[in-house]
Amino acid sequence: MQVRLSLSKEEAEPAIERNQVALETQLWKKLWMLDIPNKVKNHVWRTCRDYLPTKQNLMQRTIITNPLCDRCKQLPETMLHAVWACPKLDEAADMEAIAANRALEFAREIGINEAILEGDSSLVHQALKRGEHSLSPFGLLVEDIKLSLASFSTLLYSHTKREGNKVAHGLARHAIHILDYVVWMEFVSPLSYAIFQADLANIVQ
Repeated sequence: MQVRLSLSKEEAEPAIERNQVALETQLWKKLWMLDIPNKVKNHVWRTCRDYLPTKQNLMQRTIITNPLCDRCKQLPETMLHAVWACPKLDEAADMEAIAANRALEFAREIGINEAILEGDSSLVHQALKRGEHSLSPFGLLVEDIKLSLASFSTLLYSHTKREGNKVAHGLARHAIHILDYVVWMEFVSPLSYAIFQADLANIVQ
């Protein structure tokens, strides 16, 4: 005996929707249970729900009139474009934000309370100077850096071109091949000594 069951389109659609809602609910439950900072969970949730203030969303709310992305100036800044698809997203800026965040953590660990955070990424520097939340992929790292202000009596941000800090650039290139954590304190790394002397000679002149 063979039994065939058929559902009309009107009957099938609610069942599909209920299944999608159940899957989405399960996904968010797993997200909230992750052992990561709440601000990361909140950022992921807001991104997936398209709740972040992208230029496209701000235009739809009649807050601004131009939805074009400020980075590439070619396409509207939708959520997907802001966090993934923009051709101007800068991996070097991501790495600099990671390095800056770790540098401030280390400064706190050794008791430094006055610091100048210097880097050659204009994107990171601009994000730090602005007060609003950054939609860039390194936005959460930038927010962490801003939170570090409370741990320092003075924390300034300085932007310099790569040519202006060849020592840092040389160390960054060397760090690619280091698997462990290495710190040089109160002396110059032998790997960068020649670059340091050249920089120092330029300052003296």
